[in-house]
This record gives sequence, C-alpha cells and structure tokens, in this order.
Amino acid sequence: MITQNPSRWHKAKGQILLRKQNSVLAVFNEIKIDTTTQAMLIGETGSGKSTLGKYICGYGESYYYTVFEHGEDKSVQSPSWDAVYLRQDPYKSFHPYISIASHFKDILKTKAEKRIKTFEEVLTLLKGLKIDQPKELLRRRINEISLGEAQRCALVMALIKESDFIVADEITAHVDQITANILLRFLKEFSDNKGFGYLIISHQPDQTFKYCREYYQIKYKEFQVFEPKRDSATHMLIDKPMVFNGEEGIEISNWFIDFDQHSHGSFSSGLKIQHLKIPVNQVWGIRGSSGSGKSSLVQALMDDRLNRFDTLFYKGESLNSFRELKEKLQIRYLPQSVVTVFNPRQSIDRSLKEIAWSHNVNEAVISKYLKAVALEDLLLFRRPDELSGGQIQRFGLISLLLSKPDLLILDESFSAMDTTTREKVWNFLKTIVVKRGMGVILISHDPIWLSKVSDIVFDLECESLRF
Repeated sequence: MITQNPSRWHKAKGQILLRKQNSVLAVFNEIKIDTTTQAMLIGETGSGKSTLGKYICGYGESYYYTVFEHGEDKSVQSPSWDAVYLRQDPYKSFHPYISIASHFKDILKTKAEKRIKTFEEVLTLLKGLKIDQPKELLRRRINEISLGEAQRCALVMALIKESDFIVADEITAHVDQITANILLRFLKEFSDNKGFGYLIISHQPDQTFKYCREYYQIKYKEFQVFEPKRDSATHMLIDKPMVFNGEEGIEISNWFIDFDQHSHGSFSSGLKIQHLKIPVNQVWGIRGSSGSGKSSLVQALMDDRLNRFDTLFYKGESLNSFRELKEKLQIRYLPQSVVTVFNPRQSIDRSLKEIAWSHNVNEAVISKYLKAVALEDLLLFRRPDELSGGQIQRFGLISLLLSKPDLLILDESFSAMDTTTREKVWNFLKTIVVKRGMGVILISHDPIWLSKVSDIVFDLECESLRF
C-alpha cells in the first residue's frame, strides 16, 4: 500500500509490482513517503530502483505498475502529487542546442509558484555547489560541460519549482567525494528550510546515509527497510609510482586544451599540461574534482576537442596531430553518457551484432561477454532507454571490446554499478586487457578504487594549470 496525505496520494490496496516487459522487477507491500521524507534507496543495478523513482514522480509507462489484490491484477496510476525526477544522465534534462542559462530564464519567466525567483539566486546557489564561475558555465550548452556540472545545474533547476518531492537518481555518481558531500548537504538543508521530501537512489550508502532519516533497499525483488553500517574508519590512498617507457606510449609537451568550443582558437579558458606521458599497455587512472577537465583531456586525445601542443610522440615517433595518432592506435572511447553510443531506435542486440559483423567477430562472443558481466540475454531486445544505468554501462563496455581496440578510454564507466557488479565487471575486463595487451585510460571519482585497479594514477589538478 502507498500511504501519504490522502488528498495528495492515490492509495492502493495490495501489492504494487514494478514490471518491465512482463517481468516483475520488485514487489512493494507498503511505501510511506511524504513531504517530510528524507530517504535513501539502494539495490543491485537493474533491480528496479529507477523504475520505482519514476513511479513516485508519475513518470514512465503505466504498464510498469500493477496492483495485485485478491488474485486479480488491477491497473494503478502513479501518485498524484507534484514530484520531480532527477535523471541518472542529467544531459537528458536539457535541450542540446540552447544555452543552460536559457533553461533557467525560461523557467523563471513562468507564472508558477517558485522557490527561487531571480537569476542572481541561481548563480548564488551554483556557487554554493562548488561551481566557481557560474555565469561562464551557464552560457555554454549542455554538451560543453561535465556530467558533474550538469548534475548540479539539474538539481538547482529542479529546486526552482515548488514541488512536494524530489527523486535524485545517482545524483553524486559523477562528482568527487568532497563535491558529493557539498551537494548532499545542500539538498538536505534546502529540504529542511523549504519543506519538501526527497529520495536519493545511490550505490554509495556509506556516503549518503548521514543525509537521510530512512533507509530502504530492493533485495531479492522485495522492498525492505535496512540499517546502514556507520563505518568511521578512514582509508589511506597510496599512489603508485609512474613507470613509463617512451617506446611503449604517448608523450606530449606543452599541451593546451580549450574548454570553450566557441572560442575559435583563442584558448580563453582551459588546461595547460607541461609534460604528459601516457602508457598504452597499462591501466592509467585519472583523478580530479568535477569540472577539472578530465573528460576534456581524453576528448582532446581523441581529437574531439580543440587543443594545441609543442610536441607529440607515439612509440618514439614524432607526430603532427592526434588524427595521425588515431591512424596508428585504435582508440575507443566510452563517454559518461553511455546511452549516446547506441542507436536509440533499435535494440541493443542489433547494435552489438552490427559492431561484431564490422569487426569480423563471431556473434557467439556477445553471449559469452553477457554472461561474464552478469547480464541476461533478454535485455538484448530492449532499446537503450529501457535499461538501467548499470546495464547500459556494461553493454557499452561490450560494444568497445567487440571493436578490438588497442586503447580503451573509460569515462566514469562504472559509476552506476553497485560494488559487487563493479568488481565482477572489472575482473572480467582486466582479463581481456591482459590477454590482448591493451591499454586502459580510466576516469573515476572513487580515488580508493582507482588507486587499487590502476598501474598509474594521474592527478589532473596537481599536474596541470587552469587558464
């Protein structure tokens, strides 16, 4: 049964079943959520967390939800209240061809009741969320900022409206730990002051629990209350020494990377890295705070972002451009927004088979990889937007492996997976990497895990200058 203020919620007797393509994701006997709720929801990737969040906010297809009462299935509507769902992929919350500032200004122009009433208040809130130059950031389009910056913009945009409830789906997945705590504290204090409830969906309970009063999990297809472990132990981060042979990697000097794609080569803001060595037969980890330029660095390496350099060497040979590098080295990049890798109008099965055919890979390899990363065959016949964040990330990794690359670039490619799934997938990936002699560039906001799995860890903020 769903319970809340009867005038605000639809009440349904019996069990609520979350369904997706006729399979039951989870069963909920009772959920008590109202405008005072500050709750956390955890569970394995693909267990139905996001589907529940969409149900609470009235999003998604009605066939996802049924009520089972006295042996009879009955349709049930989502709760009828004003709730906002913050997506795992915040890029989807913005129009790709207009500035982020235009989104805020359009909302502020509406006659609806709003908690935030002026553009100056928006700038102040973004500064409080560790965005140093909000005016500069807001004049960009959404594909010109990092996912961590986009998550913070999406949160402020959601807070403008006088909504009763916010579901924040993996809201800290793409920010560093310091920024994550700032963001969660900001959400809690705003909730306390303005009187709305929230549900945080997370794979990081140790970080999130102190900002919540209620704790839920989906386990064995059942909705349960749980008590999080309050581990006060601190972790030491030990960097591994850099071991590099110039005959086996990429070497760049005086590298300038432009953050502003509309600067026409003026390099008004960006990164300068004096000297960089990238191995192509090891796991090279990159760490840095959200917005520090990690994704911009790998995009420049792929020749997808404006940059310039004094010298570029690959295996000791001087090159004139990154385009030449891509001709000599098969590089495959998995972006933070993995869903963009696939054709949105066709099934994952067809997309993967097309990649396999184009690289002369037997289709049987797809099934082998699915089993190795704990994905069911039935998921192949869904479109990208019908998968959970952790599922689409694993399919993205499979698509890269099918293309037989020399170097993998994984940009926050494990952020939506629970710890158990992440370890299973990484162990499988590392086996393939070692067997093929591939290199991996790994970007992550989890410094402890990054240090554990990487041969080398590069701290972007210590080794580069902002200009």
